[in-house]
Amino acid sequence: MADRQILIVDDDPFMRALLVSAIEHPVATAAGVFEAKTLLNLHSFDLVISDLNLEDPEGDGVSVLLTARAVQPSARRGLVTGQPDDRCVRAVSVGLAESVLRKPWSLADLRRLIG
Repeated sequence: MADRQILIVDDDPFMRALLVSAIEHPVATAAGVFEAKTLLNLHSFDLVISDLNLEDPEGDGVSVLLTARAVQPSARRGLVTGQPDDRCVRAVSVGLAESVLRKPWSLADLRRLIG
């Protein structure tokens, strides 16, 4: 199976490192919305996984996934959160995110998201 190109967006460096270490595909990381949008405009990704509650004045995980859908519509998209709320439900119901990975997540949960 060919390697998937994956973008992980999380403002917590520990969570970014944990996700990267658990994924067996090439991974790019971003700590915030601006960095994620820059990477989305410069590189092609098969999957974009973003933390919902980014502590970033430029937006949250929904902002990241909106950009991903606009510039890379064929990329799959998922949210990670420890505190699911109405934004998660809306993101999935309108097709912005395929799924929500709830913290604490398991390797099995992550593998299902990656596919």
